Amino acid sequence: MTPKDYITAMTQGALEVQEEYGLPAAVAIAQSALETGWGKHPILDERTGDNSHNLFGIKAGPGEDYVESWTHEYVKGKKTRILARFKAYESYSDSLSDWAGFLLRNPRYKRALENASDPYLFADELQRAGYATDPNYAKKLKSIIRTYRLDQLG
Repeated sequence: MTPKDYITAMTQGALEVQEEYGLPAAVAIAQSALETGWGKHPILDERTGDNSHNLFGIKAGPGEDYVESWTHEYVKGKKTRILARFKAYESYSDSLSDWAGFLLRNPRYKRALENASDPYLFADELQRAGYATDPNYAKKLKSIIRTYRLDQLG
């Protein structure tokens, strides 16, 4: 799947999330592209190979369905490979909706939500709030948004 194909496949769902929850479709697509390698590297269960349909790298909480998969986290500034439990979904649509709910439920994303009309500021605030451990996370999101003109959606 090319980036263009991925964007085409994700646009409708991202625009629905934007309409329903007020979150930027550009960031939904950029984040899911970054987290899944443009759909080429979905989060699969290490034991069974089952697809988690998790587009955003959201970790599973107690009592939630999950898959175990290897990932990289930055620990004390050093990229480290770890086995983590990621939330499992029935569909990509469920993952998109849960991403929105996850951000809306967590007070630490308040500033990101206050900047939802600007996908670049939203990305910066996601990183400031600790969404990902990658110190270049916002920079990568903004590069995807800019390169593929995702800020022109909706």
